[in-house]
Amino acid sequence: MSVLDEMSLDGSTAFAALGAQFLNFRRFELMAQVKSMGFKMPPLVCRGAVVAASAKLGENSFIGAGALVGVGADIGFNCVVGAGAQIGAGTKLGPSVWLAPGVLLGPGCSVGPHAILDMGVMVSDGVQVGKQCVLQKPGRVAADVAAKTFHLASFASPVMVWGS
Repeated sequence: MSVLDEMSLDGSTAFAALGAQFLNFRRFELMAQVKSMGFKMPPLVCRGAVVAASAKLGENSFIGAGALVGVGADIGFNCVVGAGAQIGAGTKLGPSVWLAPGVLLGPGCSVGPHAILDMGVMVSDGVQVGKQCVLQKPGRVAADVAAKTFHLASFASPVMVWGS
């Protein structure tokens, strides 16, 4: 970070890139730190991604190669949409959502802040995934998922985190 302190900010842009560890909070902290230094943080859209003209992309969001972002989709700031992921029309991602490559979200879905959806997850039309959820098990999610629910590959049933 000290290297950034010495840079001229004259029109400079930056992008905070870290993995999804700690429910993407570390990446969020890094983004806030860089943004507070005065850098602009536009979204990064890879070549080969298809983003509808009416879709909204938040600051420091990443759209991977081959991803499809539908009409009227709203991608919050600091989100990662992995390569080949598909986001249906009118779907909303809260801040700091992480979608692994190949995740499929039907039209009208919503995914809460700091949720992580791993490869092979397919969310049916209109389903709501709560904040700070981790969906690791490949397959279709056909019903709403409560906040702080973890569908972990190593557990037979979901784990729910209670409290603040």
